[in-house]
Parts: sequence; C-alpha cells; structure tokens
Amino acid sequence: MVDKSINQRQPVCCKNRNEMLERFLTDDSLNDVVLKGTDGVEVPANRFLLAARSDVFKGMLLGKFQESSLPVVDLSFSGSVLKAVVEFVLTDSAQILKFNKRKAPDGEENDVPTHQIESLVSLAVAASYFNLGGLGVLVLECFEKSLLAKQPCASFAILHACRMAGNAVPEALQLKAKDWSGNCFGFLNSGGILTPIKERNQQQACPSTYLLKKLNPNI
Repeated sequence: MVDKSINQRQPVCCKNRNEMLERFLTDDSLNDVVLKGTDGVEVPANRFLLAARSDVFKGMLLGKFQESSLPVVDLSFSGSVLKAVVEFVLTDSAQILKFNKRKAPDGEENDVPTHQIESLVSLAVAASYFNLGGLGVLVLECFEKSLLAKQPCASFAILHACRMAGNAVPEALQLKAKDWSGNCFGFLNSGGILTPIKERNQQQACPSTYLLKKLNPNI
C-alpha cells in the first residue's frame, strides 16, 4: 500500500551544500547516533558525516569497535564540547568560538567567564583526539585574535586551564599559553599596572585577574 501522506508533505529544498549540512543540526531524523558527554548531555549526529571528516570517528563508528553498533556512544568530553565538534564537522565553525562577555551590576563588561575558556581548552584536546586539525587551529585563532587582543590578562586563565587539563592539551596550545602569559606578565610588571591589581579581590567578577594572582602569588 502506498503512503499517500508522502505526497502531501512539504518538499525539502536546500539552496546549497552548506544549508544541507546545517539541517543535520536541527533535524534529528537525519542522524543515526548520539554522542553522550561526561555531563550526561546527548548530542545527535550522523556517523557517516563524522567518519567522512575524521579517521578516528571512522574507526570508532564504522569499524570493528563496539561503538559501531551502539546507538549512544559515551565519550570523555562534555556535551558542550561534543556539540562544538559536531558543529565544526558540519559547518567548519562552532558557536562556542564566539565569546560572550558578562555585564557587571554597574553596567561594565567583565572578563569572559573562566568556564568558557576551560571549555575551549577542552575543545582543543578534542580536536587533537579526533584528529580535526582545522578545529585546533580555530581554537588558537579564537584565543589570539578574539580574546587576547582585547583581554591580555585572559592569558593567565588559559594557562591555568591548560595546566588543569594536563598532558592531553596539544603541545602547540601549551607553548602558546606560556608565551601569551609571559608576554602579558612582562607588560604588566614593566608598566606598573600590578599595583592596582594587588588591591583588587574580584575572583567572581574578574576571573583572569584572580588567576593572575593565583599563578603568581608574589604579586
């Protein structure tokens, strides 16, 4: 028997390849696997698109590993990081790469939250793990061009996040984090800017300043 309702459905027409791939982010019926984060957050994905972009995903989801037959695959990254990985696979970008500053009660803008910086460091680890070199490059560019250009002291938060993540952090990011924080500390020390920082205690309102004091307790 023919399902006549098929002819009554609205036709789907994508203008281009990018629009077609973006549909996988909003239409779960196109996906056939769920990536589950350490925080329990589940991210729908298409195993064939993941495999086409990453040999690691290909071996995991289409090879002889147990994950190839599982509808839900547990991974050692948070849901927000896995979502960013899937977004990158489909669009060459990710929402997490856009920094959102917080507003203080007095209306001034505070530093980017440290948890967002930590998520980006974790994303760099995921990029290395899944062999998504382009994503790792975007994380470095995001730190250098979008964050540090406006908030040099955020380099200390990046360095702290790298230290917390341990050896899993790609060497390129580790070296960059040391260079960024070293340059910033030298600038602050030479310009006499450390004096007002010593007098401030804003762990919540100014996380990069707090981390500056934590990483360098003598200031």
